[in-house]
Amino acid sequence: MDFFKKWSVFSILVVALFVGCNNDETEPSVVTTIRNLYLTSADSVASVNKALFYVNADTFFVYKGVEYTGFIQNRDSMLYGSSLKAVIPTITTAAVVSTIVLNDSITYSGSDTMDFEMPVKVLVYAQKADTTQRYLIKSNVHQIDHELYLWDERTYPTTTSTIKAEKAVFFSDKIFLFRNINNVATLDVSADFADEWQSFSLDGIVADAIEHIICADKFYAVSDDKFFVSADGRTWTSHTIADVPIKRLLFKEGTALFALTQDSVVMSSDEGVSWQLAYRCTDDFPMQDYSVVAEKSPSGRMRYLLVGGTAKDGAPAGAWSTENGTYWVNFSQDGNNLPCRQNAATIAYDHNVLMFGGEENGIVSDSVLLSPDFGFTWTGADDKIVARNYVPTIKSSIFSTRKLSNASKNQYRIFIVGGKDKDGDYVQKIWTSRKNETYFDEYR
Repeated sequence: MDFFKKWSVFSILVVALFVGCNNDETEPSVVTTIRNLYLTSADSVASVNKALFYVNADTFFVYKGVEYTGFIQNRDSMLYGSSLKAVIPTITTAAVVSTIVLNDSITYSGSDTMDFEMPVKVLVYAQKADTTQRYLIKSNVHQIDHELYLWDERTYPTTTSTIKAEKAVFFSDKIFLFRNINNVATLDVSADFADEWQSFSLDGIVADAIEHIICADKFYAVSDDKFFVSADGRTWTSHTIADVPIKRLLFKEGTALFALTQDSVVMSSDEGVSWQLAYRCTDDFPMQDYSVVAEKSPSGRMRYLLVGGTAKDGAPAGAWSTENGTYWVNFSQDGNNLPCRQNAATIAYDHNVLMFGGEENGIVSDSVLLSPDFGFTWTGADDKIVARNYVPTIKSSIFSTRKLSNASKNQYRIFIVGGKDKDGDYVQKIWTSRKNETYFDEYR
C-alpha cells in the first residue's frame, strides 16, 4: 500500500471516530440567563413600546419573602400616566430553556397580554429541568406629570414709592431688577433666585433709560440720543449717538448690537459708537410694544423673533424672525393665526415660544399662547402650563435661568417679574415655574 492509500485509510478512520463521538447525546443546558426584555403595549402606549430594560442576572435580594437572583427594570422611567395593564412581554434568553413561568402560574408564550403595573415574578427552567433561576421585573413609570408646570411666587423687593418703569434681566447667575422710582434709577440684585435681595446705587445712567436695558456680555441701554453701557449693571458710561435716532435696542448677535429706529434696523459693532443700516423696515414691521425672543435654532445658530405690538402703519404687528439681523422673514404673510397683543411677556422655553399676559384692544389678556415653531403658528396653551396664581400683566420682564455656570435646582426655570395689572398698577410680584420633565435625568 503506497503512501497516498495509507493516508486515505487513516483519514477515513479519523472522520469515522469524530462522527461517532458526536452522535452521543448532548447534555441538557443549565443556562437560565435572560438576555433581553421588551414590552409591547396592547393599547399602543408609545413610552411603553420604547422602554429599554436593563437585565442583572447576577444578583441576590429578597422581595416579599422570596429569594431572587435576577432583577430587570427599565433604564428610564416611562412617561406619567403610561398604562401597563395590557402589555405583551418579549423575553430572549442566552440559550434554549425548557420553559418560563410568569407570576407562578402563567407559562410564557410570547403572545399573551399581561398586567405589568406591579412587579412581575419570573421563573426560568433550564433544559436541565432541575436548574432554575428567579427574576423580578419592575417597570418604572414617572409618578408626576412630566408636562405639568409647577408655579410658585418669589420675593419681590417691594416699595411704597411710585414705580414709573422696571426691567429685570438674568446676568451672571443673578437677577438684576432695575427700576425708575420717583425718577431715580435704582438696582436690586438677587444671587439666590429672588429669595433675598441686595440694593445698590447706580451711577452714570438716567432713570428714563431703565425700561430699555438689555444684557448680553454687558448691560446696554438707550434714552433719547444717549447710549449707556455697563459691565456690572451698577457703574455706567455713556456717549451721544450722532445722527441715528435709536428707539430701542433689540439684541446682540456676536459682536454686533442691533437696534430699531423709526424706519429701519441698524447695527453697531463698536458698542453703539457708530451705526449702519442692516435692514430697511416695511410698513408692517413691528415698531413698538412688541416682544423680543431669542433661541438657539436646531442648526445651532441663534435666532430672534419680534412678535406682537404695533407696526409702522399703526396696525397690529405679526411676527418677524431673523438669524443675522439683516434678513427678516414675515410670518404673517401666510395668514397664520398670529397674536395681536401688545406688551406681552414672551419667551422661548422647552422647544416652544410661550406668551403670557399682554393686552388686546386695551384689555389685559389672561390666556397663555404657545407657538411650537418659533412664532410661525400659535395656539392656546394647555392648562398644564397656565399658572393658577398668576395675575395677567403687561410690560412684565421674562427670562429663563437655563444658562447657569453651576448646577442648581433652579436651572431652566421661567421667571416673570413685575409688570402692570389691568388697573395700571405695578403688581410687585415674581412668578417662577419649571416644567416637571426638566427635573428628569433623561431630559434633553
